[in-house]
Amino acid sequence: MTHPTQSPTDSGNLAAELTEVILAVDGVVEVYPAKPLWKTAVGAVLNSLGAVAEPSPVTVRDTDTGPEIHARIAVSGDHSTPDVTRSVAAAVRRHVEPAAATVRITVARITAG
Repeated sequence: MTHPTQSPTDSGNLAAELTEVILAVDGVVEVYPAKPLWKTAVGAVLNSLGAVAEPSPVTVRDTDTGPEIHARIAVSGDHSTPDVTRSVAAAVRRHVEPAAATVRITVARITAG
């Protein structure tokens, strides 16, 4: 699926799609919110009040040079963390082609095998 340009409303849809793309990568156990905990907590409160939509764990920010994408993941201890991280970044880039995305993947946890 390609997303050559994203409007701000499309970014939420793309973020949800990317969450699924990331979870499909072998070795990824979980995707955590990319935003700091305090922002996630505030968003959860606003969401419970109906003020905002449910946030996606993956953040997508539209820039003049293309989307900036950030995700925090948990990796299975049975897999090579660097390999899984590279695979996630490659899967994200493939999903947003032909856009030239800046992709940042943070490993937040490595689970026991």
